Amino acid sequence: MKARLAASIALAAALLVGTSACTLVSVNGTLKPYQPSDGVGANIGDVQVRNMLGLSEDGEDVALVFSVVNSGSSNQTVTIQFTDGDGDKHDVDVDVPAGESVPVGHTADDQLVLRGADVTVGSLIPVYVYVKDDETGKGLQIPVLDGTQLEYSDLLPGPAPKPSPSASAVDDEAAPE
Repeated sequence: MKARLAASIALAAALLVGTSACTLVSVNGTLKPYQPSDGVGANIGDVQVRNMLGLSEDGEDVALVFSVVNSGSSNQTVTIQFTDGDGDKHDVDVDVPAGESVPVGHTADDQLVLRGADVTVGSLIPVYVYVKDDETGKGLQIPVLDGTQLEYSDLLPGPAPKPSPSASAVDDEAAPE
């Protein structure tokens, strides 16, 4: 009888250790930093860029969608620098008040479009993100997606703004030759 009791206890202990010991040797996944969405991010001093991705139909114009968080006590200007298809560098600034988060590209009113990007949809576009008055920055490889996913379909880049004629241009056209 004592042998049966000892065998039952040993079997229960082996079963308990066998089913719970996996967590003793596995790495805790919550300790590894990762990007929980389609975009990428970066921390630059007190500024955090979150979930930056590009959206485009043809790769020519790319709408950036992301959020910028300023956890510092002073206002910051975040600059996104990219190189267009002709090799020319362009800078786009985003002002972020102290202690606030600024969403960019989440509506048609706050859309930030990289014109002439000339990338392949489904590939990565290199951008450099830095904070004004700070010598450091981060190079990011931004994924460029299309609008097939429902949540991105309304965020594709809009048409380029058409220049409005200035007063001098109108006067020149009306003047007799």
